[in-house]
Amino acid sequence: MRAAMRRPAVIAALTALAVSLTACGSSGSDTSDASGDTYTIGVLNSMTGAVGAVGQQEHRGMEVAVEEINAAGGVKGRKLKLKTEDDQGSVNLTTAGFKKLATDAKVPVVIGPGITANAMASAPLAEQYGVTQVLLVAQPHIANGKKHVFGVPLPGKANSQAMVEYAKSKGVKKAAIIWANTPYGQEGNKDITAFAKEAGIEMVSSEGFDTGKFDFTSQASKPAAAK
Repeated sequence: MRAAMRRPAVIAALTALAVSLTACGSSGSDTSDASGDTYTIGVLNSMTGAVGAVGQQEHRGMEVAVEEINAAGGVKGRKLKLKTEDDQGSVNLTTAGFKKLATDAKVPVVIGPGITANAMASAPLAEQYGVTQVLLVAQPHIANGKKHVFGVPLPGKANSQAMVEYAKSKGVKKAAIIWANTPYGQEGNKDITAFAKEAGIEMVSSEGFDTGKFDFTSQASKPAAAK
């Protein structure tokens, strides 16, 4: 569900970045390959690890956008190319990957990462190196106040409110939430619970789960018992 909601944002972000490259491409030194016929965009995300399935779907969305843009003639006659670093969900690999993209590959733009803790660790590096970073997380406070950092997904609070409003429109009186025990899930649990209270929906249970296991059996037993 989360990946499905973020894929359109990924494609939209890449399309917008392609347009922005026309402005910074005049210098030619930091945005294109030595041949001068390609714009390289950095991608920093979890391609493997616990949430690798999400990162792979997002990466495919970027590949689709690149294929479509290149088929239409590219940007100012140049093709787009992705340079990808897999952080495997590790904060340490995120910072290492960002530094590699910024200093070795010298990309002008980095898309990702898609995990809150990793985004918080890499955002200061975008400011340090002057590299534009487009985050794939729904916590706007990470980008707020920063010159080079932006976010594309709808804020988590807006997602939470939309889900509760939909439930209310369907006549739901009781609900339960099973949330990932991560900063994203913790914030979502808090927001959904608050919006549910305002909407008059009783939350019969609220259970977190370990994202490394993806096993909801015990968490699902409580709402099942509450029917």
